[in-house]
Amino acid sequence: MGTYQSAGLYQEERSASAGPVAAVSTSTYATAGWLQKGPVNQAQLVTGFDNFVSQFGSYWRNSYIPFIMAAFFQNEGALAYVTRVVPSDATKAQNASGLDAAASVATFYSRQLSDPVTDLDATHYNINMKVDANAAADVDVTGDLGVAGSYALSALAGVLSAITDLTVTVEAVVGGGNRLKFVGAAAGVAGSLIFADGATNNCIEELLGLAAGGTYTYNGEDAIDWTLEAKWQGAWYNKSAMLIEGNDSDDIATGGWNSYNIEMQEESAVGAADWTSLESYSAVTFDDDTADQFAPTVINDSTNEIVINEGASYGTPRELKAYARTNECVGEGDAAQTSFSGTLLYPAVEEDTLSIVVGGITATDDGNGALTGTGVTSGTINYTTGAWTLVLAAAPAAGALLVAAYTSAPSASAIRIQLSGGTDGTAVARADVSDPALEATKAGIYAFNDVEEILQLSLPDFAGDVAVSNDLIAYADNDKFRFVLLTTALGVTPQNAVKFVKKTAQYNTTRAALYYPWVTIADPLTTDNRPLNIPPDGFIAGVYARTDSQRNVGKAPAGINDGRLVGAIGLERTLSKGERDILYPARINPLVSGQNTGLAVWGARTLSKDAEWKYIQTRRLFMFCEKSIENASYWVVFENNGPATWSKMLVQGNGFFTNIFRDGYLAGTTPSDGFKIVIDSSNNPQSAIDAGLLTADYYIAGNKPGEFVRLRFQQKVQAAA
Repeated sequence: MGTYQSAGLYQEERSASAGPVAAVSTSTYATAGWLQKGPVNQAQLVTGFDNFVSQFGSYWRNSYIPFIMAAFFQNEGALAYVTRVVPSDATKAQNASGLDAAASVATFYSRQLSDPVTDLDATHYNINMKVDANAAADVDVTGDLGVAGSYALSALAGVLSAITDLTVTVEAVVGGGNRLKFVGAAAGVAGSLIFADGATNNCIEELLGLAAGGTYTYNGEDAIDWTLEAKWQGAWYNKSAMLIEGNDSDDIATGGWNSYNIEMQEESAVGAADWTSLESYSAVTFDDDTADQFAPTVINDSTNEIVINEGASYGTPRELKAYARTNECVGEGDAAQTSFSGTLLYPAVEEDTLSIVVGGITATDDGNGALTGTGVTSGTINYTTGAWTLVLAAAPAAGALLVAAYTSAPSASAIRIQLSGGTDGTAVARADVSDPALEATKAGIYAFNDVEEILQLSLPDFAGDVAVSNDLIAYADNDKFRFVLLTTALGVTPQNAVKFVKKTAQYNTTRAALYYPWVTIADPLTTDNRPLNIPPDGFIAGVYARTDSQRNVGKAPAGINDGRLVGAIGLERTLSKGERDILYPARINPLVSGQNTGLAVWGARTLSKDAEWKYIQTRRLFMFCEKSIENASYWVVFENNGPATWSKMLVQGNGFFTNIFRDGYLAGTTPSDGFKIVIDSSNNPQSAIDAGLLTADYYIAGNKPGEFVRLRFQQKVQAAA
């Protein structure tokens, strides 16, 4: 109440009563099982069959669920929750190559050599090389052909390869001749080679064309030891790829980009050359794990496709980076030649970065494709191919090396890295889908714990499995707002179906119903529409949804109209009247096919032995009322426990039950026949109020179906005239 200081009119708004009770949905279906793709152990909302296919994949032989979902939506189902589970031996697809592959590093080249080398004498030379200050090896180079001063390059390369951390090979030189290529063993690590004089002669300079005592460095290309991995298990993800491309709005002058755009892709039905975009991420970085846009941080928590498993060495994929190249030998003077040409090892070349040094002359790229400098007559560089020419004013001295330094452009503006190695696993077991041990991690059916709605729940891939069905029933009994749809295994006779229910499974629950037999459909995985028997779960769940929508939850979900099986072409077994007579008393709901009934559900019994709860619509009506009232009653918590609150609850409840009575949910001809609510001192004594307990009693009378319709005929006898 406000504070009033002087006479006048004061306006206040007050709530007249508690808000109305909103009727909850009772038509939502839920299932869990082995599917081709999608999140694992997460309940996903599905709004149509196309929506199901986009999330989980289409029909396949490892599970009935795609067939069941198609039947559900064909029979006017509208909403479902699906949880994908996978076998314990299913694996995730990964990248076989790509981000984890770096170019070899510490690469150096010798001068141009003849093969065999014939311009040395027979003296033995000791060549001392090392890749760091603490690693050195002395190699004794001897003419291997037995001819003084002759060395076969292949033999020489083999000897030099014995040096720790180096691999030496022979490589042809454009225009003729050969050279030795020295490669450090550690990929992705910047390195240097240090050469020292041999014990007798200057073999380094004479044979290799590298100055004795010189240190030749190479910047290296970043090694990326992270990998890409599918977010979820399954062979489906072998069709997945990550496209990484430079962000053109964030490029840098020296080549490459500061940030990158990423697109998750999937091979389309067209084939490997056609890709469908699934997710995209803009302006991510790879080099700074503290940045807000660091790729693993941005992607991993939100993607449903591919995650980046970050290793110790993160960084931009090498194909998308520019690298500084130094000490690349591109030619050798002979005291007569002034014109030189060749092709750089790492095209394309960034503009304005190339220099070629020989003696005291430096030829520099002017950024327009020309090489200029003092002592340079002319020169060109093709930035795309790496082809270069150089004409000097004077011939370099014999043995003078032409050494190039430049920045190579990224080798690609975009790279696509496809995954491989994902497997579906062998088979889904109870341990993957319904075992109570899964509840701790909300896996399998327990993923539905986070769904507030009333659910019709089934596991069609485990039809006839007693352990799994008992798990489902226990789950429904514990949750209170789950109703389980069960069936027998395929190929069971009516007599064995009765035995299964009464002797094998010994079911007795108000929160489950069992249907028999299986339903026949046209197999969508065949070209000639061959018949395929599937569990009836999806049809039944659709029948529930249709009945709730067109009638109400208080009507039996059965009959020639409400119970019709849309999309079915037959039944696994056509039941005779005598077979139905043994099934129904055993609490098995028959599916029938006949001229007068069509394909339809012909039963509405729960698996309860309690006559009070024998009808499906009674149990589902109570679930509907309980959930609706519960959702609308949270306002009561912490309200004063007394007549004012009771009155509001009574008005709220009467409004709800009067409305559903008028809509035919309840039995009787007047509202008082259909329901009664008691919230007063009779069920809320002072002792209960003192204990903080408020009790509201709701009495509901549900409709009963006309199961056994008796049509009585009697001959009318005419009176004598």
